[in-house]
Amino acid sequence: MESAHKERSDPRGEDRALMELVAQEHPLAREQLVRRLLSRVRRATRALLRDPADADDATQLCLIELLRSAASFRGEGSLEAWSDRIVVRT
Repeated sequence: MESAHKERSDPRGEDRALMELVAQEHPLAREQLVRRLLSRVRRATRALLRDPADADDATQLCLIELLRSAASFRGEGSLEAWSDRIVVRT
């Protein structure tokens, strides 16, 4: 039983590792982060803004801010919740 528990992945640890690589500007990690969060960020900006062009611009700005802020991710919550806060602030 104990070994099966140890084999389970740790999503928060994986998220922290990903964000450390993003903070170091690792290209594949940055791409993985954008692919993972793009649709979520796009949905949020479209919900907050009525104009689709404004929402697209805001999506780009939010993704840039997520990449810039990668080093601030502490892994205390989910990566998605962290990104939601950045989207709302941006």
